[in-house]
Amino acid sequence: MKPLILLTGFLCAMSFAQIAFSADDLELNCRGSGVASDVENTTANSRDSDKKRSSTVVQSQVKRPFEGAIEVKIGLGSAKVRIPPGMYPAIHIGNKNNWIDISDVVMNEREITGTFKINILNKPKLRIDRVTGDITVASGMVEFAGACAKVDADAKPKF
Repeated sequence: MKPLILLTGFLCAMSFAQIAFSADDLELNCRGSGVASDVENTTANSRDSDKKRSSTVVQSQVKRPFEGAIEVKIGLGSAKVRIPPGMYPAIHIGNKNNWIDISDVVMNEREITGTFKINILNKPKLRIDRVTGDITVASGMVEFAGACAKVDADAKPKF
């Protein structure tokens, strides 16, 4: 009898945990700004002692600032993000309007964390503070910080 009571208690606790975090889909709009790595090409012209011209292309790693909104959708069994165009490098997966799957999602009362893949080299970490609404996205190639607001799918048009 005791094992049955323990099993029933465990199942009830598991059901409660699932209801607490998957009752409704969560949709967020997070406005902010950031910087993204980019390559800048510069042509350097020179003349040698015989007055022959030569040119060389010099590549520099630069950080480009951008502003925009990150959209996040979390539902039962799936989590997706749509990032602003300024976050995309020249080589990326899909087109700039596609939703990207978020993996390793952890959602608790205080925060939502996960990672998503922009390309083979760029897999930023995402963190949303559920208390303040702050979002941070960071990898070695891109950084973004902003504030999230919940999107109400049933809201009436503002104008």
